[in-house]
Amino acid sequence: MDKTATTIINLSSLAAGATSTLADCTAVDLARTVTVTFAVQATFNASATGGLTIKFYPSTDNSTYDDDAYVTWNLTCHAGETWQEHYYSIDPSKMYYKVKVTNEDSTYAVTNLKIICIQTEL
Repeated sequence: MDKTATTIINLSSLAAGATSTLADCTAVDLARTVTVTFAVQATFNASATGGLTIKFYPSTDNSTYDDDAYVTWNLTCHAGETWQEHYYSIDPSKMYYKVKVTNEDSTYAVTNLKIICIQTEL
């Protein structure tokens, strides 16, 4: 089995109240995946109070993605810190995923935002 880590979102900044788009995200191909974990890394402003909402959108053909999120992950704000956290509960049978990230803080941008997909494949 092979294990790989791929950065699927890499944004230097996500403005206050903004949401990334599916076009900002590299698709995750889960065709040979046995397990999958996602990690988020982000730097929060020292005065920030709002966290991040990460929504996962599946596709069976890597062309048309669902309009409604399959899974939503809420990350608490860690003001003044660069934070990393992992999320485990993704069904690899959906074939492809992309994510959108919303900065829930109404005043401060989140910087150095990355979503990393760690896959174990056959």
